[in-house]
Amino acid sequence: MRNYYLETKENIKFALKKIYYAVDLHFEIEDHEGWKKLLDTIDIRHKLTHPKKKVNLDISPQQYNDASTGFCWFSKKIEELNKSSLFRFEPSRSQIP
Repeated sequence: MRNYYLETKENIKFALKKIYYAVDLHFEIEDHEGWKKLLDTIDIRHKLTHPKKKVNLDISPQQYNDASTGFCWFSKKIEELNKSSLFRFEPSRSQIP
């Protein structure tokens, strides 16, 4: 049986890529530190939600900071997309009655 679902990391990447394409923006995240931190955070999330050992419930201050960095990066990407799409789809003044 074929799996039609993408893993969380691939799903986020796929969604961002398609949205960036839709608003005609250049998409490149592979080497960005924020992207790497976001991926690390997803691994931490999996350990917390599906712990195999009690130690999996521990989070270091560095992991917390990395999660914050990854989330901030992702939030900025979403904000960038919102601003770009609003600008692109805003009617020109000549079209407003």
